[in-house]
Amino acid sequence: MYEIVIGFVILVGLLLFWLAKRQKDKQRQLEHQVKDLQEEQRQRVEAQIRATQLARDQPVIQYTDNPRDSNVNQLQTAEPEPIHVPANKATRVDDSKLKRVSVSTNSILFSKVNFEVDSVVKELFYALKSKYRLFFITQVDKEDDEKHKMAKECLDSMIDAGVVQSHRVMYCTTEKGKEAMVRQLGAELHIESNIGLI
Repeated sequence: MYEIVIGFVILVGLLLFWLAKRQKDKQRQLEHQVKDLQEEQRQRVEAQIRATQLARDQPVIQYTDNPRDSNVNQLQTAEPEPIHVPANKATRVDDSKLKRVSVSTNSILFSKVNFEVDSVVKELFYALKSKYRLFFITQVDKEDDEKHKMAKECLDSMIDAGVVQSHRVMYCTTEKGKEAMVRQLGAELHIESNIGLI
């Protein structure tokens, strides 16, 4: 009987040792998988950065007719020409068929803390200008205060670039005023940071 108990204890000990070893192996395997994923993600980000840098450095490729033979196209490279839009002379495009998008710029285009412009969001609006009719609503504490001046400066540059038309840039001082503007516009899409307003 004593030998059976000892054998059972040894068997339980071996089983516990095997379970602990297996758990350690699983943990090591998970750590390796996490490291592999992190390395893969790092490589992907580096590849995207390299691709972006290469795209910026690449000349524009154009096809032009060969003056000697009009049937043959010759590959030529040309430096991209910058597009200059004079201030307040942005070309007005007929956008009456585009869907309306109203945007509450607070906490979206302008940061909540110091009212700085989010350059990524600004670039997004530049990309959306030909696809949607944009309406910007900015809530400020009072007219001509610091926030109002900062917002006006940024939005005026976007008006000059043709991102938004001047009569589609609006200011208000209260949430109720913003709510009334949004309701009056009746846009197909409204982008808002205040969930209570939605």
